[in-house]
Amino acid sequence: MTIGELIYQQRKKMGYTLEDLGKLCDVPKSTVSRWENGIIQKISRDNQEKLCIALQIDPVIFFRRNEVLTKEEYALLKVYREADERAKDDAFRMLADHKVKKGEQKVI
Repeated sequence: MTIGELIYQQRKKMGYTLEDLGKLCDVPKSTVSRWENGIIQKISRDNQEKLCIALQIDPVIFFRRNEVLTKEEYALLKVYREADERAKDDAFRMLADHKVKKGEQKVI
């Protein structure tokens, strides 16, 4: 999911129009539309903060380069980071084996 798709989905979920979200972020509705359509891909830090507040999204989940982590992916990443090295190795091998079973190139 792209940032634009997330903005669109969350805006709809919150019941906001383009104009509503624009007002909350102090930008024209055309800017919100360009964010959603990927025309504007570099959103200023100030606008990122406003979007996260308006859309009630955790900034850590909201932005990860140009790709957005789902809540499930974020939860997995958090667990992985807290795991010991053996658990990390086991998880990596399991996922690499799964990739091979699907016919994709093996990572390790």
